[in-house]
Amino acid sequence: GGPWATVKEDEFEDLADVTFVGEAEETWPRFLQEWQQGLHQVRYEQADKTDMTTVPVPRFDLLRMRKYAFGSVQFSRGCPFQCEFCDIIVTFGRKPRIKNASQVVAEIDAQRKLGARVIFLVDHNFIGNKKAAKVILREIIAWQRKNGYPVALFTEASLDLAEDDELLQLMTEAGMISVFIGIESPDEEALRETKKYQNVRGSIVDRVLKVQD
Repeated sequence: GGPWATVKEDEFEDLADVTFVGEAEETWPRFLQEWQQGLHQVRYEQADKTDMTTVPVPRFDLLRMRKYAFGSVQFSRGCPFQCEFCDIIVTFGRKPRIKNASQVVAEIDAQRKLGARVIFLVDHNFIGNKKAAKVILREIIAWQRKNGYPVALFTEASLDLAEDDELLQLMTEAGMISVFIGIESPDEEALRETKKYQNVRGSIVDRVLKVQD
């Protein structure tokens, strides 16, 4: 069967021939080497989090990019928040690990050359590290201007995006046409109960209206 993903390893029981635990930049190549020899383990575990600056550009050339509605780029893993209903901080941690700007631009450029016209920045929270996001956005702006704005971008982020006018401006200049924002509840008590503290710093209604404007 195909790959499955879960945060509960024991759910697989005897359903999987091989189980990968944690991120797989180290364990997947090891599996492939062993597979070529006709061998493999039943369980591989990468204990350490991947250093995102070492991740190579994916083999986008193996895809028929024009068959896809949009391309995708992940520039970070992890989220600094602690929303209790989210599995991201369990699987990737609360400290965002970030690719450098040249890596992100290289991935965007590679997909554009293969025909992508819309690219999803698929980070679990694009502004998990606002300072780093601004650096990357400035590089994307420079690339877009140099190439005549060949792609449109969209992403997902937390509502506190609305508090940073500079960040909003940079996202606009980078060609960001849409942002998916999760608004679980306008009730501050409910937000505090689920530990979504980043959305109780002031009036949530005012913040939503600012994003819409």
